[in-house]
Amino acid sequence: MNRRSTPAEQLERQIERIHRLLEAGGAKITWNDRIPDPDNPTQLRQIDVSIRRSGHVTIVECRFRKEPEDVTWIEELIGRRESLRCDAVIAVSAAGFTQGAIKKANAKGIILRTLESLSADEVKNWGRPTKVETLTYEFLECAFELEIASQPAGEARLSLNDGADVNLLDLLGMVMNRLEQEGIHSGTFETAIDLEDAVLLSGRRPSRALFLAKGTARKRELQLASVVGYSAVGASSPGSYAIVRHFDSDTIEIIDSSRELAVVLDLSGADLHLNEYVRAATFDFGPIQDVKWFHVIGVDGLKFVGNIPMRIRFPTGS
Repeated sequence: MNRRSTPAEQLERQIERIHRLLEAGGAKITWNDRIPDPDNPTQLRQIDVSIRRSGHVTIVECRFRKEPEDVTWIEELIGRRESLRCDAVIAVSAAGFTQGAIKKANAKGIILRTLESLSADEVKNWGRPTKVETLTYEFLECAFELEIASQPAGEARLSLNDGADVNLLDLLGMVMNRLEQEGIHSGTFETAIDLEDAVLLSGRRPSRALFLAKGTARKRELQLASVVGYSAVGASSPGSYAIVRHFDSDTIEIIDSSRELAVVLDLSGADLHLNEYVRAATFDFGPIQDVKWFHVIGVDGLKFVGNIPMRIRFPTGS
C-alpha cells in the first residue's frame, strides 16, 4: 500500500511543480535532493527542492507550520547557504513570515516566497476561468469466458503468449478505450474484449477467449475547491508568479503562470467508487493557452479489488 504523503511533503512537491513551470528551459528541478557537503563530500545534505541552471545551484526550503516563520529559520538558511556554497536560497512558508524574519532575509539576500489562499476577486484578476470534466468507468462485474478442446491438466492458468501473467489493469484500459471510442460516456455498459490470439490457457491456445465487463460510465464536472497564489513576500499582486487551482479533492491541480500552464492529475486521492478509474480529463481554459506539461501521479496505487471468475467450456464434451 502506498504511504500517504504528509502535508509538508505535499507542499514541497507543489513547489517543485511550480518551479518546473516557472523556470526557463535547461533548468533541472529536483525534489528531495541530496547535495554533497563541500567540506565533507561523502556526507550528503538533504534539500527540499534544488534548481540547477548553467552551473548555478539554488536551493528551496519549505516550511508547513501554523505560525509565521521567525528570524531563527532565516539565520539557519543563511548558514546553510554558506555551508553548501550554493548561489541562492528560496524560503517558502505556508504561513508567511514575521517582520523580523523579513528584515533579516532582505538584509542577507534570502529570497522569501509565500503560498497563500486567494479571494474570489483576486482569482478573477487573472482572467482565466477553467472548466474541468472527468470521464470515469466503474467496473461492477468482470469475467473471463473461454472455450478449449479438452480440460487442462492440473489447475487452469491464463497467461499471455510469452507466458507472462495477464495484466488486469491493461485489460480494463482496453475496455475503457473501446467505450470512449464508441461514445459511451454515461449510463451502464456491457462489452467484451476478444483475447483469442493474445492468451494461452495452461499453455494451449483456446478456441474462444473473451474478457467480459459490465459497469457504469460517468462524466463529472469538477468544482473548484481552492486557489492559492505563489508570490514574493510583500508583492503588490497576490500570486504574482503563479496561481494553483485545485478541483474536487485535489484530483486536478492546475498551475497557471502569466505565460504557461501545467496540469497535474493525482489519482492517489481521487474520490472514486470501488473499481472506478479515470479514463480522461477535459479542460476548457477559455482563451488558448500553452500547456507546458501534463503530469499523472498516483498510478502505482491503482488496483482492481475482487476476484475475476474464469468460465471454461469444453465443446467436444471431453
